[in-house]
Amino acid sequence: MNATPALQARSLSIRRGARVTLHALDLSVPRGSVYALLGGNGAGKTTTLNALLGFVPAASGQALVDGIDATRQPQLARARLAYLPENVALYPYLSGAENLRYFCQLSEIALGDAQARALLAGAGLAAAAHDRRVA
Repeated sequence: MNATPALQARSLSIRRGARVTLHALDLSVPRGSVYALLGGNGAGKTTTLNALLGFVPAASGQALVDGIDATRQPQLARARLAYLPENVALYPYLSGAENLRYFCQLSEIALGDAQARALLAGAGLAAAAHDRRVA
C-alpha cells in the first residue's frame, strides 16, 4: 500500500504581492479519508485549494498532490484531483456542449461531440438544450 499522503502541505506559504495569504501551513491528508477545511472568511481555505491545484505558486514550502509538487508540475498534480467548486462559472456565450468540451480540454481530456452529448443527457439536460447558449 502506498503511504504517500493524498494531499500534503509542508510549511506552505503563499504571497500575493507583499501580502502573506497563507503562512507555514502543515497538513497531511491520508489516502481514502474525507477531510474538510473549516474557517472564517480569509482563513486560507480557498488559497490552500488553489495551491494544491497549482493555480497559485508556493512562496515557500510545498503543496503536494500524491507526492507531486503542484508548483513545479501543476498539470500533473491537477490530473490526480477532482475538484468541484462551490460556484461553477460557465461561459454564457457557449452552449452546454461547448462548455463541457472546453473544461475537458483544460484538463487535457479528449471528449468528442457525441460523448459530450451523452454526458449532458446522462446529467438530465434535454437534447434540445445541448446547443443553446448557457445565457
